[in-house]
Order: sequence, then structure tokens, then C-alpha cells
Amino acid sequence: MLQEELEQNCINRVLNGEPEAFRLLVERHEDHVLGIAIQILKGREEAEEVAQDVFLKAYRSLDKYAGKSKFGTWLYRITYNEAISKLRGNKKQRAVLADDFDEYDFVDTEVYDEEHEEQLLSLEEAVQKLKEPDQLLLNLYYQQDKKVKEIAEIIGMSESNIKIRLHRSRSTLQELLKKKGHGEQV
Repeated sequence: MLQEELEQNCINRVLNGEPEAFRLLVERHEDHVLGIAIQILKGREEAEEVAQDVFLKAYRSLDKYAGKSKFGTWLYRITYNEAISKLRGNKKQRAVLADDFDEYDFVDTEVYDEEHEEQLLSLEEAVQKLKEPDQLLLNLYYQQDKKVKEIAEIIGMSESNIKIRLHRSRSTLQELLKKKGHGEQV
């Protein structure tokens, strides 16, 4: 709740003629915005362009933010829409760059042994075999700790659809890992 109050304070300051207060909102959300864009676009350079566009668009539209959802949810919805628009505009195939995905692993990698490293690689490979929207759902849910309701608002689907897609994605990951010889729960 405190974060929401701080964000609303920043928004009010910007709307009252103090544009430098927007920088605080950017600093708070830039990693998540970039993460969503990378997840969709599979390229850091394009994702950074989209992130810049998102913050510019959010700044210009800040007076239209009604506060019906969290500011972050509103911002991530803009990010999702901008990245999808960019993706649709680019018809060329994108190669997944390993360093673009490294910081968005689905397992804590600070301390691990050789077996854990092998499991992590298998999990990353399995996640990359999922469809793009399912990869994004898993990222938002597990990496960015978004609630189902927030994800539904960001992506524009019903909460029940999000729950079903998360369940199916986890089941698919489970099957892919079993085929690789890793029977752990996802």
C-alpha cells in the first residue's frame, strides 16, 4: 500500500507541473517494462526502444490514468500493447539471444551445484519451447510476482483464461522436463 501511495504522490507531482518526479516512476518500473518487452520481442535493442516509447507514452497520458488499477499494471498494459504492435510491424524472424534471457530465469541461480545447473538449463530450454504468450505469462507470474488479476489486466484476458493458460503451461513444462529425464515439479 505504501508503494501505491508513493506512486500516486509522484503522479500528482507530475500533473502539478513537476515533471522530474516522473523519473522516480521510471526507476521503479524500468526493469519490469524492459523484461516484458524482451520476453515478447526476443531482442534487447528493440525492447529498449519499446521501453522508451512506453515511458514517453505513459508520461504524455498520465492525466488519463484513472487509478482503477495499480499504476504498474496500467504501465505494463501499455508495454504489452506497444511490444505486440512492434512485433506485428516486424515480419522478420528473431533469434533468441542468450544474454537477453539470462536475467529472467525461472529459478534462483545464486547458489547451485552441477546437477542444479543442468536442471536449470533443461528448464530454460523447455520454457523456450513454449509459445510466446505462455512464456510471457510464466515470466509475469513467477519472475515478476504478478497476481492473476494483474496479468489479466495487462494482457487483456479473463482471470479464468489466465489460470487455465498457466496450468497448461506448467503441464507442458512438466512433460518436456520428463522427456529430458527431469521429473521435478514445476
